[in-house]
Amino acid sequence: LNPIGTGESRRLPVGDITSLGNVVWFPDGKHLLLTGATEGQSLRSYEMDLEGGKPQPLGPPDFVGSAIARDGKQIAGRNGSAEAVVFDRQTQKLQMVPGVEPHDQIENWTEDGKGLLVVSATPWDGRIYRVDTTSGKRTLLQAVEPSEKAGSTQDVRLVYAERSKAYAYSTVRVLGALYVVEGLE
Repeated sequence: LNPIGTGESRRLPVGDITSLGNVVWFPDGKHLLLTGATEGQSLRSYEMDLEGGKPQPLGPPDFVGSAIARDGKQIAGRNGSAEAVVFDRQTQKLQMVPGVEPHDQIENWTEDGKGLLVVSATPWDGRIYRVDTTSGKRTLLQAVEPSEKAGSTQDVRLVYAERSKAYAYSTVRVLGALYVVEGLE
């Protein structure tokens, strides 16, 4: 844990987790959502209290969370079948989310808490949608198609600030040079 400004960094004990993936702040700023796996197990979600203690399993064993609602009560992610779901921390139940495609990346909750921002991307373009968690209605918010596509090797990474309707994206390109050599024997 690294402070912004003055202060000392400190290591956070992750207990038996041997492989750590995604880390997301809870809105209270006192807890983290971790995606990780213990030895021989598949990825799952954990909640970690920054004041101490090891991470505690969160949700069903096959739930991998990726976005926390502003009130901290719901977490969007995927189940073991890669279906989009919302885990309700109060009821401890999963609800399926229609309208989120298998290749979509769940980025965040909408500001009103009624939808998810999801990204659908390839190395040549990216689109961000608002998906209503109840109806599954998809609304395109932004499409990006970089003008330089040659050498694109990874999906376009697209982030969207809902309030300001601003976006940023990045691409990875690997370029090379081809030489023609004549007269070799």
